[in-house]
This record gives sequence, C-alpha cells and structure tokens, in this order.
Amino acid sequence: MKTPGTTQAKAGTRQAAVKNKPVAAGKLLTVIGGVEVEVEVVRKRIRRLNLYVLPPDGRVRISAPQRSGDGAILAFIQSKEFWIQRQIDAVRSKPRPPEPQYVTGEVHLLWGAPLRLEERWAESPAPASAPAAAPTPASKGRRPKVWAEARGEALLLYAPKGSPRELREAAVDRWYRRELLAALPALIETWQEVIGVRANEVRVRNMRTRWGTCSIRPRRVWINIALAQAPPECLEYIVVHELAHLIEPSHNSRFKALMDRYLPDWRVRRKRLNEMNKIYK
Repeated sequence: MKTPGTTQAKAGTRQAAVKNKPVAAGKLLTVIGGVEVEVEVVRKRIRRLNLYVLPPDGRVRISAPQRSGDGAILAFIQSKEFWIQRQIDAVRSKPRPPEPQYVTGEVHLLWGAPLRLEERWAESPAPASAPAAAPTPASKGRRPKVWAEARGEALLLYAPKGSPRELREAAVDRWYRRELLAALPALIETWQEVIGVRANEVRVRNMRTRWGTCSIRPRRVWINIALAQAPPECLEYIVVHELAHLIEPSHNSRFKALMDRYLPDWRVRRKRLNEMNKIYK
C-alpha cells in the first residue's frame, strides 16, 4: 500500500532514446533529461510494470513481475522518460514541511487527535511508568533517559536539558511504536477471523513510501508506525488491505471485490488517509 505523494505510472507505449545499464542487483542506471538517474527495481508477484516517483527527493522505483528481464524493464523506462522528468520536477518543487524539533508547543497527532508537546527536564532515567527498554548489550534493559508518554491532551517528553534532537525524536518514535503495537493485536485477530486468513507475522516499522505491505510467501504483514498518527479507521483500513493480499496479491478487480465485501467504505478511508499531508520519517 503506497503512501500519499507517490506518483505512479503503468505500462505505456511512448518511446524515447535513453541510455541505460545495470548497476547492481535491484538497481538500474538510466539517463533522464540528460542526467543519470538510478532506478530501484523491485520484483514481486504482479502482472505488469509499475513506475513510481517518490517524495521528497524524486527517487524512482519500478516494480516488475518476478520473471521480467532487464531488457523489458529498460524498454518501459525508455517509454516513460518524459513522464519521469515531469514527475521528478514536480516532486522536487513542492515545499517540504518543516521537520519537528520536539520542543514545547509543537503539536503531534495520536489517532488523529492533536497533542501539545511539553518538555519535562529529566536528569535521571524515565519515570516509573515507563517500561524498561528492549534489552541490548549496552542497556541491559535499563529505562531510557529520554522518554515520551501521552497524558490527557499533552505529550510529555522527559529529556535532559540540551539533549540532541535525534534522541528526542527517537523517544517520540518509541512512543508511537508502543501505541501502534498496543492497538494492532485486537484488529489483526478480528479481521483474520472475518476474512478467513492467517498472517504468520505482523510487524511495525517506519516506511517512507508505504502505509503497509504484505510479503506473500512468508505471510508477513508490515504496518507503518506513522499510522499511529492517523484516525483509527485508517489503521483498520490498512489492516484489512494487507490481509486481503493474502488472498489476492495484486490490486485487480478481485482484490477490490474483496475490499468491497469486507470493508464497504474502504475508498472513503483511503481518501482520508491520503489527505494526510505529511509522512513522518
């Protein structure tokens, strides 16, 4: 499931003289508008080629059927040279929203509701309400010194004075991860029963270009941590979307019929999700 802001093209016929060559496994080098452009190639169980220009820097990615050779992929890239150039220019010309600094007064969303960040200076580890960090050789399960938690309409960020932005960002990211992991099990269990499928694994991670993804063979579903910022019905839509891929891998009419059957208002939910104008990380 791709995120908003991603521009996509499908198989076309227009030809252009473009030099291109393999660079490494999963990558091709081509020339677009007189400039060398590296194209990421992702082979998967689909029926046709799909081309994407990704924000915020205009990276180019192409998804292709597993048996597609480099020649067919390169020919498709050639046919879309002018389209690619236009989309790269359009993506790069869009103003980028300012990066959050994780300081008092900023607003961060949780399940679509705004929370005002409040800094709480902490020279000692996080409050007792904070669970221990995941054990690592360095931490040995100790609570982190930078910690975030929601309380009422506030997002409290405990951090030593002068702590770097990266540590504060990581604390908020851990908080979003905890919120998402708490919400997912009931949703997954409910919809697995309704649809009649079973995922072997459901994991969460930050993804720049997708709200969720489903690996068919290992039956593994990934959910974007940024969904903790969206309204709950958007998370439910992505859960149903990815579980439906365990029945139908592509976005064809059969897949849409499954979505219509199990979640009749999925298009409304998708529109609301795509109206989110910022994808964090």
